[in-house]
Amino acid sequence: MKRFFRFLMAAVVMFGAVACSQYDEQEVVEGQEVTTTFAIGLENLGTRVAGDSGMIDKVAWGIYEHQADGNGRFLAVHSSANPEKGPADFDGEKAEIEVTLFTGKLYDLVFFGYCSANNAYSIDWEKRELNVSYENDYANLEARDAFVNVTNGWQSGVHSTKFTLTRPFAQLNVGQSMEDYNIMQLTGNCIEKSAVKVKAYKKMSLINKEGEVIGDPVEVDLYTNDVVADNLNVGGIDYKHIAMNYLLVNKKAVVPEVLFFFWENDPAQTGKPTMFIRRYYNVPLQRNYRTNILGRIISDEYNFEIKIDARFAEPDNDVFHAFQHGGVVNLPSDMKVGHPLVVRSGVEAVLNLNGHTLKNYIKNEPTDLIVVEEGATLTINGNGTLEAVSGNDGYTVISEGTVIINGGTFKAGLDKNGEANAVVYARGNGKVFVNGGYFPNEKNSNYVLNKKDADKATTVIEVSGGVFVGFDPSNSPSENPKENFLAEGCIVLNEDNVYTVVSGAIVKTADEFKAAKDNANLQYMVIAEDIDLGTAYTTISTNKVILGNGHSIKAGGATTKNYGLGVQAKVNVEINDIVMNGGGGIYVSNGANVTINNVVLKVKYSASGRHMFYVTNATLTVNSGNFEVLNTGYKYFSMQNNARAYVKGGTFEDLMAKGQEPVLTETGAALEITGGKFQVGTTNYAFNPEQWVPAGYKVERVGNYKEVSKQ
Repeated sequence: MKRFFRFLMAAVVMFGAVACSQYDEQEVVEGQEVTTTFAIGLENLGTRVAGDSGMIDKVAWGIYEHQADGNGRFLAVHSSANPEKGPADFDGEKAEIEVTLFTGKLYDLVFFGYCSANNAYSIDWEKRELNVSYENDYANLEARDAFVNVTNGWQSGVHSTKFTLTRPFAQLNVGQSMEDYNIMQLTGNCIEKSAVKVKAYKKMSLINKEGEVIGDPVEVDLYTNDVVADNLNVGGIDYKHIAMNYLLVNKKAVVPEVLFFFWENDPAQTGKPTMFIRRYYNVPLQRNYRTNILGRIISDEYNFEIKIDARFAEPDNDVFHAFQHGGVVNLPSDMKVGHPLVVRSGVEAVLNLNGHTLKNYIKNEPTDLIVVEEGATLTINGNGTLEAVSGNDGYTVISEGTVIINGGTFKAGLDKNGEANAVVYARGNGKVFVNGGYFPNEKNSNYVLNKKDADKATTVIEVSGGVFVGFDPSNSPSENPKENFLAEGCIVLNEDNVYTVVSGAIVKTADEFKAAKDNANLQYMVIAEDIDLGTAYTTISTNKVILGNGHSIKAGGATTKNYGLGVQAKVNVEINDIVMNGGGGIYVSNGANVTINNVVLKVKYSASGRHMFYVTNATLTVNSGNFEVLNTGYKYFSMQNNARAYVKGGTFEDLMAKGQEPVLTETGAALEITGGKFQVGTTNYAFNPEQWVPAGYKVERVGNYKEVSKQ
């Protein structure tokens, strides 16, 4: 059967309302030749301004046998590269292509709509690659706009014949505010020409609709050209359109630096028109998105904002846009900024650091990283780093509104005198709530958290979490007199001048101990004095870390069937650095998980049947400490109901004749010993660890002890 293609130019309405001539209804027979009309439409932007597709007058296309790997055989091309089969025309806003194919066959189709007045693009049809040339070309050319569609696995005689082409480029605009423009006009000058320097890609794959870029971005210099004639309208506001360029980028990208050059006219005929240079950092660009840099571009270098035109979808990774208009930012990569990022009044923004670093790019005036205006709220989450460069000020975060810090690492620079700065600074009506984060204080600052002196009555700093190096937020040297920034129910743990803020209580009396142990909102109990809890059995039923600081607790041991401390709920309890002498042991049950670190536990009961550790349906881990049963008839471990106990260290003193056997396991319970020292007794009651040591560990006698270690 002969294979052939026939072509017809006809009419189709662009911009979404796409009309097409359908092939006649007929029974589809596989392998039969059938005439099909491809109706080509372009995405609508709705207005006759730069980017409205109005200059697209040609469409080239290629057909391939379909293969899943994209390597299907090239069948035919309809492009300017084949003069005898010239490219299809858009007749104003209309284009239609009629072809004859075989029914039931799968094809890959590539369509490329472009402006014939521009030769910046070429397609390698064999490799299925779009090539973009920036060499010797000019800025502000609407003719550089183009559209593409890749359809894989299209079945002739079965699938739709309507195809919408979308722009593979980002459009980057600079709009000068009319205020700025009018100021310049008063002097008889205005911006007439511009050029741009930026990194972009030169190749894009046409294998599938994903359109992956190929190779690395290259530096692009688009030469000086006249600015766009029509104004740039964003959100109903007109701006003087002084730069407009189409750039091939990855599907979603943040360009580290864009450099614009602007020239005034020369009314005095000096021959040396004024040139302004503007740098913008971390500009978000995305395919088929219009990124607009707007503001007093010339008269005030730092008075600008970046917006995404409403006629394009809004990206979800645009820091500038979220800080201006609200929303969630997932930091897509490490970023550098050349000016403070401002969260505008009335905006609620969330910055998820996402493991990346956001920092200043160069020294400037000022060198603050983020400023949150009054009436705005910024929440900072996740791992990652915010870092301010040294210079003038150099604060990491300034709060005039509300700042909530849940995570991240925060670093400040030095001021212009080389002295340490504040990391987080509250002024005006600023409120700062620190729930987490790491403050390494590399500059040894006393002002890690700081209030403006004149605004102490109206500012708030409240800390309920975080780790601070060389800075105690409970006794902040940034204030005079020193101030406690801790939230109620929080304490500071200090180890080697590193202050960790946790929920907890300082405990000095029996009543304070009892109140803290039952408070589920308190994670830590810090024992500050020796405490006698009496002979009553004291239970802990909330998650707790108890820091004994070497103090003693006496509890239980004098009443029939009375233990000292009990954990009888499904909670995690860690007991550290406590001396428990002469009272009861520890009872662990009902799904509890208890860990013992550096505890001195010497128990003495007045009642029979009591033991040092009684574990039932629960887990006990002993890491270190000194343990001894002081009277006869008691066990070190009594375990029932699938209980598990793990001994990883500690010293267990001589039983002599103090017990019948040191360990009792019943009903699926088990003890595992992988470390520790066990004093050798002179009777049958010695605590010999050998029967509880797993494979890979050994028991050796060293002096009067049997010691367990890894083989």
